[in-house]
Amino acid sequence: MPNLLQPPATLEEQPHSQADTVELSIVIPAFNEQENLLNVFEDMVTHLNEVSLEGRYELIFVNDGSADNTGSLINDLSEKYAFVKVFHHLKNQGMGASLVTGFRQTQGMFVTLLPADGEIGIDNVLRFHQAIGDSDLLVSSRYCSNEEIQKSVRPLHREILSWGNRTLMRLILGFDPKGMEGIFLIRGDILREINFKSQSGLVILEIIYRCHRLKYKICRDVMVVQPRLRGQSKVTNLRMIFKTFLDMFRIRLSCN
Repeated sequence: MPNLLQPPATLEEQPHSQADTVELSIVIPAFNEQENLLNVFEDMVTHLNEVSLEGRYELIFVNDGSADNTGSLINDLSEKYAFVKVFHHLKNQGMGASLVTGFRQTQGMFVTLLPADGEIGIDNVLRFHQAIGDSDLLVSSRYCSNEEIQKSVRPLHREILSWGNRTLMRLILGFDPKGMEGIFLIRGDILREINFKSQSGLVILEIIYRCHRLKYKICRDVMVVQPRLRGQSKVTNLRMIFKTFLDMFRIRLSCN
């Protein structure tokens, strides 16, 4: 059995020195992702270095109360690589809370997120970084290039939840999130000014909603997804659905 605490063999250990200016911050929430994490990490670093971002990016891992070896893995990476930052939640708080924890620690001129399961590749982020131009925020719609996933039938409860979430957004916030289901890229100084009211999966839409209300320049792109490397999605559960519902009211009240 391989030693899970070993860093990817193709990457050289980098000393604890970093350029003064961080061009790109990537927040990576992780909950029980020990089987995927190192492969995702190696893919990110390889591609980031290939496009001349070496020394100008940071990877911010947030371990959301994992019960497996995720916490130990990212601790080991942070000891070996200057660009890795690590934060831990003692208990699982959900993806939204993990993102807020990570966003508050960013230093980059641009900020985005990537899951630790390999479903969204770093190539999306690199394309967004080239495409954002003078815009303040780049949002994306979700597209799947995998034919098997395209042909598969999405579970009825997921369709109902998605429809319900969009309907509530329109009713409570007066905002339609259709076509903004993917990850985003935002200017870091704008992101760090946000006093987040959401701790649920609504965090991403809160960012988009606030930028929309403040008349920031927003552009669009497409996020290409692929099958998870291993495991099942951990996003949808009743507790998080309830938190999302409450967060909509918090955001609306805070923006009045």
